Amino acid sequence: MKKMIMTVLFVLSGSVCALDVGVMGGGYSYDEPDLMGLEGTNYSLFISDKMDIGGNFTFDFDLRHGKSKVDYSADEGGAEVWGITDKLRDYRGGLGYAIKVKNGNINVGLGVGQYNLDNLAYSTGTANALSSGRYDRHQQYNYKYAELGIESDLTEKNKIYVSWVGKYLKDGEILSKLSQTGSVLFQIDPICRQDDGVGLGIELGIKQDNWKIGIYRNTWRIADSYECQPYSGLLEPENFTDEIGVKISFSIN
Repeated sequence: MKKMIMTVLFVLSGSVCALDVGVMGGGYSYDEPDLMGLEGTNYSLFISDKMDIGGNFTFDFDLRHGKSKVDYSADEGGAEVWGITDKLRDYRGGLGYAIKVKNGNINVGLGVGQYNLDNLAYSTGTANALSSGRYDRHQQYNYKYAELGIESDLTEKNKIYVSWVGKYLKDGEILSKLSQTGSVLFQIDPICRQDDGVGLGIELGIKQDNWKIGIYRNTWRIADSYECQPYSGLLEPENFTDEIGVKISFSIN
């Protein structure tokens, strides 16, 4: 993923392009059915672009950094932790193709990305008396994506746009710092491998001059992991992530 970011910077250094720079924010939830859940708010900064590289082809990228404040609750036992900090990084890039149609454009694209989430339940947050065994966790998902975007004229100055991004998990892992619990059973932090999951991103909005404002929804469904190494019988359960909010950006020429 570092190579992809360096490629983006290299291309930018020698290209004239219009960067979309913006903010996005709204509700966030993470759920492990019958076990636990996280709910809160997420706010992110992002830059993105579709740069013309000739022949209707584009080099597409989207780089996002965000932070959440979430509350943890266990489905059984009454354990709760409030004000946990989550840190999110989502980078993707690939090849796109632009199709000019009457009163608008259609864009399709394929590429790869990486989604990282640090849940700092040990380092941050305030727990109730029933909570014990708090620990930090790092999730990393490497994925492929396919994108479809449609932009159409509403008026002389306004356009409407909608986009879908389907994501397919190539491979991923979760590092749970269970050594932070102080348990003698977890002297080594387990690493759990996951390679079965899908995600979907949807965006709908209005574009006027250099401004864009819209609503978005991002979801992930990740299946049970393989056994976590180096332990036998330990795994990460199926989980669901859901974000919904508002996105605003400005195009810098």
